[in-house]
Amino acid sequence: MDEHPVNSSLILPGKASRRGLLQGIGLGAAALGGVKLAEFALGSTPAMAQAAKPVKLAVIAQQMSALVSQIEDAITAKSDAIMVLFGTLTAAHSALMSLERSKIPFFSLDSGWQSPAIADITSNNWVMGGQYGQFLVDKLMGDGKSKANICTITANFHHGTRKRGKVLKEIISENEWISVKGDRVIQYQGFFENTQNAVNDWITRYGDELDAIWCPWDEPAMAAAEVIASHKLQDKIFVVGCDGHPTALDRMRSANYPLVATCAQAFELWGAYGGWMVNEIVGKGRPVKEVVPVPTVEFPAPLLVRGANIPPADQPTYNATDLYYVYRDRAVAGMKG
Repeated sequence: MDEHPVNSSLILPGKASRRGLLQGIGLGAAALGGVKLAEFALGSTPAMAQAAKPVKLAVIAQQMSALVSQIEDAITAKSDAIMVLFGTLTAAHSALMSLERSKIPFFSLDSGWQSPAIADITSNNWVMGGQYGQFLVDKLMGDGKSKANICTITANFHHGTRKRGKVLKEIISENEWISVKGDRVIQYQGFFENTQNAVNDWITRYGDELDAIWCPWDEPAMAAAEVIASHKLQDKIFVVGCDGHPTALDRMRSANYPLVATCAQAFELWGAYGGWMVNEIVGKGRPVKEVVPVPTVEFPAPLLVRGANIPPADQPTYNATDLYYVYRDRAVAGMKG
């Protein structure tokens, strides 16, 4: 657990991802710390730093073995506010009870809202699951398939990936011409290698009968894409993922990369908005309901399709153009003649 004043003058990084937040900035444990903490988790730029008082914010990153004790430590340290990133709050019941008794303002990012949190900042995983799951179906139809075979990588350890998988099952139930030939359940530990092993096994079993692979987020999707490319099957098998990981988008700018679609989450904006909420509620003392009308703050996550609306390399992912606006502009231009 670390603390950092919300009103520090810092700059947000240009690219961010969930894994980058937890590992790429030196975070292997349950806490964020120092300058990088505020850069990402707080978004404390001079424009945002208008708090009436400095705020000591304890920020706790996902590590289930230490989540409860880290929250308890933050309470004992008399933090002004506490924020949990990418946790599973349903597994922290005793800590949540302690938080409620402490009256310390509590916020979370992508952790699934649980009382007494003021807000959980996230994307709607049901919507994202529908977007890229339906795209998988649409692409198979666009490829002229009347019968199709897919395999799936499943991750049930986080509420978001679990919801995406549930939506896919419903989508497949409405498209009986699609057969799920194999499913591999993965954990976060070793997910890359386990995904590669699963895809190698599927290619050995099904060869050119396999049409697509659905993945719960972009990093296993990249693992699957590597295996497909190594077998020179990128023109036969495609992959879909989710998150808008910067490396995935870099690779999707290549015309023949197997990963063809993802939903882009605005991780940088989550951090900046979390910082804004802490400043407004804790620093300035604004009423909670005035700042956060409903406890789940959902940021849209546009579907990004290879060759259609992947943002330029010099643009942050949150500047991506949703396909709605692509279609709208074409339609409006047509109406104007």
